[in-house]
Formats: sequence, structure tokens, C-alpha cells
Amino acid sequence: MSELRINMLSEDEIPLPSDLTRAKWAPVYLEPIIGSGERLTVGILVASEDGFAVVRASGLDRLHCLYAEEAEGLLFLIDASLDELQEDISKRGIDALTHPISTLAGITVGQALEGAGESLEAIAESWLQVRSSLYRPKIASTEIAETSETVLEVASKNDLTIQDQLPARVAQEVAAIRPGLADFFRLDLRPSFDQKYRSRPRQKSHTVNIDFSGSRIVANFCTLNALRPFNAAKNVKTRLWDLKVDRDRSRKMTGIYLDHELFVFRPSESDPNYTDKQLDNIAEALHELEKQADQEEIRIRPLSSVKVMAQHILMAEQTENRAH
Repeated sequence: MSELRINMLSEDEIPLPSDLTRAKWAPVYLEPIIGSGERLTVGILVASEDGFAVVRASGLDRLHCLYAEEAEGLLFLIDASLDELQEDISKRGIDALTHPISTLAGITVGQALEGAGESLEAIAESWLQVRSSLYRPKIASTEIAETSETVLEVASKNDLTIQDQLPARVAQEVAAIRPGLADFFRLDLRPSFDQKYRSRPRQKSHTVNIDFSGSRIVANFCTLNALRPFNAAKNVKTRLWDLKVDRDRSRKMTGIYLDHELFVFRPSESDPNYTDKQLDNIAEALHELEKQADQEEIRIRPLSSVKVMAQHILMAEQTENRAH
């Protein structure tokens, strides 16, 4: 009788470990041919009282196989709609899932449901895996390391790593010249932070992630992947979004207007390690990022030197330091 009772438990009644994150989630649907009724799950929205996550399906490039030249238009529609939904969820939280805004034609938000997982992103990934044909499983970093040492050597030579090391390198450069500024960097970026913890996830949800919060400047640092610049641009957009949210929040709460800047590492235009085509792709991706940054009134600084980035931080903070 007890076994029968267990089998009849509803999803809400099944006991879950107390350390799991609980949240509401909702699928984001694309209707490629408006009015046809055909739907593809292109993303998942997740929200709780503590944060939110907007996770895109990782295999959206498969749309090229289905829709050929029309795929680019669909990808633009997906990105624009998910950006719009992300802005809404950052303001309204869970209400953005239960009472979604009207999105662009061809994009709809499905019914909000309860979910649980190790993090908000984990909830989204688990539901994308079972509900989306556009989902591509992520390869664990250990699998990548075991697959090919050559790949890792190429990545290292081209400033490509599984986890972007640029913020930590800038932090080390700044702290070496002016140790007092180390405390303005995010905890896991500080030179004194135990190295063995760097590979662990820093946050359970998409809370605002800022690399440097100084007395005069707030900054994030990211690398524009030279081999796949358009894919890397998605990460750059996330870092840009974090700066916008932090700026708007701090101005509202404190009334203080600090400079918010995004430092983007890009190869020099004369770098012999890259082809003209690769450099052209970098320039095109950067141009698109700068247009979006202008819309958000955030400054992007594309630079090809860690030392130059560090100098910008030192110069921005030097007036304040003299006062002390």
C-alpha cells in the first residue's frame, strides 16, 4: 500500500532535498511560420525571490538546417525577444513569468510551472533537455581536457580558455602596482584568493556579476573570442547587461553616478596569428556590440593589452586615492 502511495504522489508532493533551489520556470516558444501552430522551444525563463535566469537553447544554429537563409531573421527575432524578456524579468521577477509581457510576433511565453534544481540555470538546462529539439548538451571541462591537449594549446595561444581568465589577469596587474585596489575586485579575482576555488561555480543564479567596483569606476572584463567572435559576443552581452543593471540599481538607491565600462580584449588589427577574415569578423562583432552599448549608455573599451586595461583602472581611481 505504501508503494502504491509513493507512485501516486504528484510532482508537488515529492519530497526534495532541502538544499535545492526552488523557482518558477516557463518555456519560450518560437512559431517559425506565424499561424501554423508549429512551435519550437528556444529558451527557458526561471525566477525566484533571490534571482533569475534566462537560458537560450544551445543548439539554435540548427535553425540554419531547417530554414536556410531565413534562419538569420529567426535568430535575430529570438535574441531580441529574449533580451526583452530578460529586461522585464529583471524588473518584475516572478510576475514576468506568471503575467508575461506581449513579445514580438512569433514568440510566446508558455505556462509558468514549479521547478527545483541545484541552481536556476540547472533548472532551465534540465527542462530544455527534455523539451527542446534545439538543445545541445554542454561538454564538461574535464571531458574537453581529456579529448585533446592540442585544442587546449591552441586555445591558450589565442587567449581562449574554458573560463575567461582576463578579469583575474587584470586584477593581478592592478594589485601588483597598487595593492590597495585589490579589495575592489570581486572576491574570486583577488590575487590572495585560494586558486583551488576558482573553478567552482560562483553563483547559483544570474545575479549581477561585477568584476571591479571602485570609488569612481565600475567595470567588467571579457575576451572577444577571435575564432568564434559572434558566439563570444553573447557572453559579452551578458557582461554588458550586468553593468546596466548595476548602474540603474546604484543610481536609484544611492543617487551616485559612477562610470560603468566594459573592457573587451581583442587581438590587435596587425596580429599575425589571425587571418584577415578572422579580424574582419572580430571588427563586425565588435561593431554590433558597440551599437548595443550605445543604446544602454555603457562605454565599451576594446583593447589588446592587459597592461593597458590595468592602467585605465589605475588612472580612473588615482584621484580618489590621493584624497586619502
